[in-house]
Amino acid sequence: MEAAARASLLPSTSARSFPSRSRASSRSFSIPRRRPRANAALAPGSEAVAPVVLYENDALIVVNKRSGQSFHSEFEPGTLASLRSARDDEDERLYSVHRLDKGTSGVLVFAKTKEAARALSEAFEKRLIVKYYVGVSSKRPKRKMGTVIGDMKASRRSQWMLLQSRNNPSETKFLSFGCASGTDGVSGRRMFIFKPITGRTHQLRVAAKSLGAALIGDSTYGGLANTRLYLHAAAIRIPDLGFGPPVQIICSPVSADEDWDSEAFDKYFPQELAENYGVWFDDQPLLRSSLTTN
Repeated sequence: MEAAARASLLPSTSARSFPSRSRASSRSFSIPRRRPRANAALAPGSEAVAPVVLYENDALIVVNKRSGQSFHSEFEPGTLASLRSARDDEDERLYSVHRLDKGTSGVLVFAKTKEAARALSEAFEKRLIVKYYVGVSSKRPKRKMGTVIGDMKASRRSQWMLLQSRNNPSETKFLSFGCASGTDGVSGRRMFIFKPITGRTHQLRVAAKSLGAALIGDSTYGGLANTRLYLHAAAIRIPDLGFGPPVQIICSPVSADEDWDSEAFDKYFPQELAENYGVWFDDQPLLRSSLTTN
């Protein structure tokens, strides 16, 4: 029986990769560094900084998107264009199946075939794929844990509002706890673990704002000023969708030049969690998840 694909904790600057379907093995392997190629989508003179590949098989590729990079190209190459430009197959097609805000870093999945794109998109829609995010705020939230639920409505200055109505609501489960102070000396920081049930624009940022604890670096919603938005897609669980074994990725946000609390992150996302194909967070009902295709 082929071993399920997995990834361990990775710093955002790491460039390790993991077993692919075509190379079934209990050991990890590194995908060779690829030759850059020309890409018509990139403006003349622009430089594409390719995201780090966390995992790849014949059907999909998972990368670590950097904070501050748009999904599509704007004033600089976006994540998709940068990834394409770094790969040596000019005939390769990559299909987007979900997205991250410009300021959000972390796990981002692309399909490599139409069939995989269809299967992944349906799995996201049916909520078969589980995602976890971490965020940091300089303020204590109104509640330490719970569920933020409500309809969302576009507002002014690119903001979104959380409404009390529940006609087609967004839903976010969360847990928060104290974490280490940053290099800016701000004490009383709180780390969030978010488990979004739905996937709406700015959903997690609006959830934090509604709790009175806008995320650090989120100027749109009144968060403490910083050079980056402290929101990171930390983990994803993709069940067997018919094109390979389950894929589980845990991606640490911790890097040398940013104020993430590595000990707090490791407490909830230890390395061995990536190899657990049963229930995650069994003692935390709000965060609990399991791999399922139903």
